[in-house]
Amino acid sequence: MATPAQSALRLQRIAQALRRNRDSLVGDLGVNVLRRVAITTPHDTGRARSNWLVTLDEKSRQSYYAPNYGGPFGANNAIARGTPVAMSYRGDINNSLHITNNLRYIGKLNEGSSSQASAGYVQEGIKVAVNLTIKRRTLTR
Repeated sequence: MATPAQSALRLQRIAQALRRNRDSLVGDLGVNVLRRVAITTPHDTGRARSNWLVTLDEKSRQSYYAPNYGGPFGANNAIARGTPVAMSYRGDINNSLHITNNLRYIGKLNEGSSSQASAGYVQEGIKVAVNLTIKRRTLTR
């Protein structure tokens, strides 16, 4: 039978593992949501795709500007900028992770104004990302 000190040490190790798992889960989910919504966002110049922004603790109120948004590859810009932010989430320090797009027309795109994506593509992307994250984490256990 374990002593109280041994039990306390074991519980501390379990708590540390749970915190690491939580941080990894939030980061993975954030990256998967970002990838899904950025890639499925309709594109012309790539501005809408490249304007998916990832922030910790507070929702971004900015938009991303670049002379060349990358056309259909604008999603790569958003993913490259957002992935390190999402993966840096630490629940002991951060309260939340936000993925936002502040362009004035992003709502219209999500309502189906473009033939490139169906209405609700953002919500659908989130569902797909959640399921993918769960599936990947289940398979790696």
